[in-house]
Amino acid sequence: MKCGPDIVGVPASTVYVNQLRDISVLVKDISENIAVVSGGPHVSALPAETLRESRLDVAFCGEAG
Repeated sequence: MKCGPDIVGVPASTVYVNQLRDISVLVKDISENIAVVSGGPHVSALPAETLRESRLDVAFCGEAG
């Protein structure tokens, strides 16, 4: 039986972008099979940069709710 998440979501404003990066690295160190996704003001404003500077699999832009 598998235990643990299939996906981890981390919202991020610019103030927390370093934590977003760190969390994405930690999650991927645990398992490359866990998808890491994020959204929020920083991700919406700079999606390509956020993807490049983290280990995110998906960046949600705009109103993703």
